[in-house]
Amino acid sequence: MLRIVTTLFLFRFFIMSSPIVGMFSAFMFESEHTPIQMAFVFASFMITMNLFEVPSSIIADRFSRKMVVVCAIIVVMASNIVFLFTQAHWAFIFHMVLAGIGVALFSGTVEALLYDELKNIKKEDEYQKCLAIYHTAWSLGLAVSLFLSAWLIEFGYYIIVVFSLFSCFVSLAVFIFGAKETKRIKEIDDPHSFNEIFLEGSRTLIYNKTVLYLALISIIFGAINCVFGDVAIITSMELGWEKSTIARIFGFNTIWEGLITILIVRYFKKTSIETINLILLTVFILAGIGMVFAEKWSIFMVFPLWWADRLKNMVLDPKIQDQIKSSSRATTTSFVSMCFGLKYTVLMLVLGVIATLHSFALGFVIISCIGFIQLVLVSLFKHVFVNSSKTMKLQ
Repeated sequence: MLRIVTTLFLFRFFIMSSPIVGMFSAFMFESEHTPIQMAFVFASFMITMNLFEVPSSIIADRFSRKMVVVCAIIVVMASNIVFLFTQAHWAFIFHMVLAGIGVALFSGTVEALLYDELKNIKKEDEYQKCLAIYHTAWSLGLAVSLFLSAWLIEFGYYIIVVFSLFSCFVSLAVFIFGAKETKRIKEIDDPHSFNEIFLEGSRTLIYNKTVLYLALISIIFGAINCVFGDVAIITSMELGWEKSTIARIFGFNTIWEGLITILIVRYFKKTSIETINLILLTVFILAGIGMVFAEKWSIFMVFPLWWADRLKNMVLDPKIQDQIKSSSRATTTSFVSMCFGLKYTVLMLVLGVIATLHSFALGFVIISCIGFIQLVLVSLFKHVFVNSSKTMKLQ
């Protein structure tokens, strides 16, 4: 258990500590992209990710999850190399296309690998704790990325790319030599072909109403949170903050997110879905109000969204994993991620249009309202469903 957790922590930490991760949106802002162009760059990432999301996970379920993650790191490294030669508009799109492929390979695969390795040693009850450690590595790595960016930005973007490539290479070496994948024992009724795995994954999401309900909450909140996260630095610059100041502020916030992740696992492990839903709804209201009245400081209203997203990840995601068979674990998770990506793409393009006509801040307010309404509707859907089914257990 220690080996797989340590490996996943270091692999995630180093790939997230790439300086280009923290300041990518600043690159676009300074290269004079229009808001709609920036929206298309981010949308190209999600469109590509959606195209490769399920196929890559079927390969991971059918053959090797370790192999898929190794390929993902290599693709992410390739996405950074393009900036060694040019920072033209097409380079940003090409970078995001490759990054989308890389993230699609990661998505669902790492979580499936972790869950099954723990299950193999009869430690699946520790999945939530291990997931928290994995997400803490994400936070700490991003904090390092932001702090490095604040320092390296003085030397130009070229040196940032070089540091990013080195960080990815360390991540690759850690995973190749540290990750272990136990050969999974196939059950008689397990799917074997690509088509069978695809069908089982899709049926799990559609017919397992517990998974569907939890996935809807995760998709609605996660997509909006991700949209805000991707343009938060741009909005900060739009509001007049300096790049180095932004990097440090966001860096300290990601460290705080790592601490929150640990606290959530310790104190909120058994929080009910209804309570989480109420927290998410409250955060949407606060974010919208803050964006309207806080002026230059309004960007800080995005932070509670990120904190609440950790609560969602630590409580809802393990519940989803508990409902999925090992034979299609990565595939089912990727179906959820694909729906998340489709929602993200639509919201990002809407935000780009609003920002072109007015500002990103106004777009935040409108999208927060959309998220609030959708979560209310999903809550009503759950209430109706629970009344008609006695088998659904969400506590």
